[in-house]
Amino acid sequence: MNPLEGGGRELRDPWSLRSERGFSRLVILIAGGAALVVALAVVAWAVLGGAEDPAAGTVPYRAGEFLTNLADNGGRRFIRVVVEFSVDDRLVTRELDQKSAAVADGILAVLRSKTLAEVEGAAGMEALARDIAARVNGLLKTGRVTRVFFVEFIIQ
Repeated sequence: MNPLEGGGRELRDPWSLRSERGFSRLVILIAGGAALVVALAVVAWAVLGGAEDPAAGTVPYRAGEFLTNLADNGGRRFIRVVVEFSVDDRLVTRELDQKSAAVADGILAVLRSKTLAEVEGAAGMEALARDIAARVNGLLKTGRVTRVFFVEFIIQ
C-alpha cells in the first residue's frame, strides 16, 4: 500500500469548499480579514486627525515657540518655551489661527512679566500656564483654552 494514496481512503483538501469544514474556515478567514480592514481604517482615521481627543474631549493646538527676557536681573535671563494648547472645539483652532499675532503677543507679554523666581519649579510652571490660558481666553469668543502644555521649557 502506498502511503501517498491514503490507504485506500480518498484524501480531502481541508480547504475544499466541498466539505462543511472547508467552507467554515473560508467564512472565518473572510470575516477576520474584513474585521482587520475595518480596524485599520478606524486607527488610520484617528491617527490622521479625524478624531478629537476622546479622553479629554479637547482638540490640540500648537501655539508656537517663544523666546524672551525675564523681568528680573536687567533682562540678562531669558526663557524659551514651546507652547501647545488643548482647546474645547475645532472652531477655536480657527479663531486662534486668525488671531495668531494677538495670541503670540499675549503669551510674550505674560512671559516678559515674570521673574525667575515666579517661573521656577513645578508650581511656577503651573502658575505660568494658568496665566497664559487666562490671557489667551480673554481673546477668544468661540470657546476656550482648557489646558496649556510646555513641550519645551528652558530658562537661561
